[in-house]
Amino acid sequence: MQAALLEAPRQLVVGETAEPRPADDEVVVGVELAGLCGSDVALFAGSRPASYPLILGHEAVGRIVQPGRSGLAAGTRVVIEPNIPCGTCDVCQRGHGHVCPRKRSLGLNAPGAFAERVAVPAGFVHLVPAEVAPRDAVGLEPLAVAVRAVRLGGAAAGDPVAVVGCGNEGLLVVQVAAAMGARVLAVDRRAEVLRTAEQLGASRTLQVVPDEPPAATGARLAAEWAPLVVFECAGAAPAVEVALQAPAAGGRVVLVGLAPRPVPLLPLHFVRRGLSLVGSLIYDHPQDFVQAIELVRSGRVRPRALAAHVYPLGQAALALERVAAGGTGKTLLDIAGVLPPDSDRPAAATTARPAHLR
Repeated sequence: MQAALLEAPRQLVVGETAEPRPADDEVVVGVELAGLCGSDVALFAGSRPASYPLILGHEAVGRIVQPGRSGLAAGTRVVIEPNIPCGTCDVCQRGHGHVCPRKRSLGLNAPGAFAERVAVPAGFVHLVPAEVAPRDAVGLEPLAVAVRAVRLGGAAAGDPVAVVGCGNEGLLVVQVAAAMGARVLAVDRRAEVLRTAEQLGASRTLQVVPDEPPAATGARLAAEWAPLVVFECAGAAPAVEVALQAPAAGGRVVLVGLAPRPVPLLPLHFVRRGLSLVGSLIYDHPQDFVQAIELVRSGRVRPRALAAHVYPLGQAALALERVAAGGTGKTLLDIAGVLPPDSDRPAAATTARPAHLR
């Protein structure tokens, strides 16, 4: 089968590799569409360690091609839940499988979904309702991340919340929070993504002023919106500083992004204002996927609203380079050719490998 194999940082080869050999409890999924995530870019760029060679990719929708003992019919469309906790360690037994130390993650420490086929435990594929198009279904995995974050935030209908950082994940948090009835303030430096946030349900937007200190931005956010919950989705230290300054008394800060640098925190400020700080990593199995699917099936959330660029599998390296360069909008790999000819696939895209990858 064809797959995108990372052999070293920035050395991605698309070519023939061995078919997956499913275990007794696994199914084989024929991948239709796969989404590119920041973690894929980090692995590609070498800023996140990997065991080479590795097939990248973990956001995917496809059809069952080998059902094994699952009872699923061949041809059934499913979305993949790519993080598989062991289920037996103390962490899992306490209900924290999302941080299981023995967790197996497709595209990170197990063969991923930038391939024509991938093996997945039968309990970690979810049926895609007929009402959900593939282009929405491929966004269900990052949507489940947003579902968990909003659930941990605990905002009630009508509550003011803020989303700091409106990249792809931040825009999904905007959609989920708005769908749950919260009044959402979207915060970002980029005017174009703030316009998108408004289209997706944000009540108001706040554009970060260039060179404004994070503490000042946070104070402005607090004064103009007084959010009860602040979701930090940029994964950057200045955005975390903004989020820490912004919540109203008794409020909560939910860290969704993975900021790699320390930030100043004044415990006196946090304690006296009765604030809470919580980290939200991926999702809980299976509840967050179940809720994500229902949000899309019911039309309350539209992951496809983020998709702006589509490449064939043969140009996976070009797609990753584009995302690494800071391009906006969700990037997809159309592995099975399921999107119509008039989709937004780049006109120059072909299935041939770039010369530097041959």
